[in-house]
Amino acid sequence: MKVTKSQVPLPNGRKAVHCRFAVYGMYLAAFLLGCESSVEQYKPEPNIYCVLRTNEAAVNLLAGMTVGYYDSISNADRWQGTAGAAVSIEHRGAVTLLNEVADSAGCYRTDSLPLVPGDSYSLSVTYPGGARVTGNTVVPAGFAIDTFRVDTILEVPWPGDTFMRLKMRCAWGESRGAICYLGQMDFWYRSADDSSLERYGPFFTDSRRDSWEFYPFTYRWDTLTGKVDSLPLDRVRIEIKALERNYYDYFSLDYMGGVDPEMMHLDGGVGVFGSACIIDSTLWFPSRSRRYQERPAGRRVNAAEGDAAADGP
Repeated sequence: MKVTKSQVPLPNGRKAVHCRFAVYGMYLAAFLLGCESSVEQYKPEPNIYCVLRTNEAAVNLLAGMTVGYYDSISNADRWQGTAGAAVSIEHRGAVTLLNEVADSAGCYRTDSLPLVPGDSYSLSVTYPGGARVTGNTVVPAGFAIDTFRVDTILEVPWPGDTFMRLKMRCAWGESRGAICYLGQMDFWYRSADDSSLERYGPFFTDSRRDSWEFYPFTYRWDTLTGKVDSLPLDRVRIEIKALERNYYDYFSLDYMGGVDPEMMHLDGGVGVFGSACIIDSTLWFPSRSRRYQERPAGRRVNAAEGDAAADGP
């Protein structure tokens, strides 16, 4: 039997296009489902934040669960606290329980744990669902500030304006067990009503002798005819934190915006259980009115030679 051209079924172009779109759609749906399933594979995990600080009497701990791959415990907007956890810290064979703070989002606290520089502490947190997080820290050894000096340098770049530059020098002894040091400066200025505070830091320093320069205050008067009654500073305070490995690594991650669970040193969760030995010293400037005549640019007034007195650490 002879088959004519009219009897041969020719492909319908419109139907073929629809068929291709259907196949592409199936591939796309499968891809999207695969992506969705990979996102759903993320499971929240225990999230701990606890830093033992020798200058604080109380110990506070935050216990919660992560809500994303790139959670940061220090991000309060994404904090998801967990109630009902069993939290304890062991020190020298004695176990101290941390009580849950009422109406808090997973905050636990104790006022009875002695923080001894150089001692080791072990953490245990058991969540209501059975998950357990453990960690250990050794508080850096005690140390002291040996020298703290502030020089105020008055500069007159052009008539009518005088600028004050602060040059601070500080030296401290070594804290055994410390990986790094954090510095922080607080300045209080005398004003008509009350003293005002200006803060710089915290900033990393790996030296036990360091110096910094600041331009925190501009004090203007007519340098041709006027006089300045007193230096505007009321007092300057420096705080030095000696950080052990756990706190240093976590602070570095938070400072740089990174996420690396391997640098959090906890078993069974993420976050930090670390410690810091903290000392400080304050220089007080005279409260009585002192009259300073106009000085040439770059004239230095040494705070350590009578314009201020240093408190011990």
